[in-house]
Amino acid sequence: MDKAIGDILFSRCRGLDSLDIIFFAYTQNIAYFEEPSNGLTKLQSCKIIHDLQGRYYNYTENREQVTLNDNFKIITKYAHNIKYLEINLPESRSGRTGHELVKLLKNQKNLEEFVVREFWDISLTADVFDTLRLQSNFLKALSLIRITHFHEKLSQLLNSCPNLKILRFLEPDIRVDSEVPSFNCELTNFCVWGKPMISHFIINPNITFDLDIVKSILESSSSTLTKLVLGTFTKELCLTIFKCKKLKFLIIQASEDISSLLPLYLLSSDLQQLTLFGKHKNYFNQQTLVEFS
Repeated sequence: MDKAIGDILFSRCRGLDSLDIIFFAYTQNIAYFEEPSNGLTKLQSCKIIHDLQGRYYNYTENREQVTLNDNFKIITKYAHNIKYLEINLPESRSGRTGHELVKLLKNQKNLEEFVVREFWDISLTADVFDTLRLQSNFLKALSLIRITHFHEKLSQLLNSCPNLKILRFLEPDIRVDSEVPSFNCELTNFCVWGKPMISHFIINPNITFDLDIVKSILESSSSTLTKLVLGTFTKELCLTIFKCKKLKFLIIQASEDISSLLPLYLLSSDLQQLTLFGKHKNYFNQQTLVEFS
């Protein structure tokens, strides 16, 4: 946005409800707009999103980093009541942007939904989740994109959010080296899914995710879960899902043969919508098709 236009908008508006900074260049620095407090103090929704294909600018250039950090700082200074926050940036294991994210989270009073793509140095992971715990009484939905480590602090966060109903792990690459913790969260919507890659009409979620974590979360949410999306599905998980009596929407991609279990479940469940990805033989065989019909 041109500075002249930004000056007019920010100086004359009575408060923005939503702010999206998308494909920003070094010229898109809202910190230099006149009277930024006018536009930011009432902010409810904020998105800072980068073109991950890199078509618009070179994220590694110093001036782009400075602009990005300036935008974080000015939003942190004036916007303290953001309810929806989405940060989707390319991986940057150096620089101060991760620290600026921590400061932004720390200054929020009632954040309800947080969507973030892991871009920070791994050493900051504990600080990110620790700071997010300050929003534990307000947080209702959490979406983590490209997360690489199921940190102990993430476990603590999930167990400290009494109102968390939606949890999504998108394109995860998680390997757990330690014992999987038990959870007390009661979700209504749980999703573990990879980036869709269409090949011969089969979607490959491309997921690395410890299934013990999935199982533990499902067990803690068995009495509340109504929607489940899983990009990696096994017999063991199938048995766990059978205990989710309120499940209405199920989207899965089976990674092994569950044809002896799924049809029986469908006959006894109250599902309203079922979507199956992958090989049909994993879901039904000739015998179960006859029984199901």
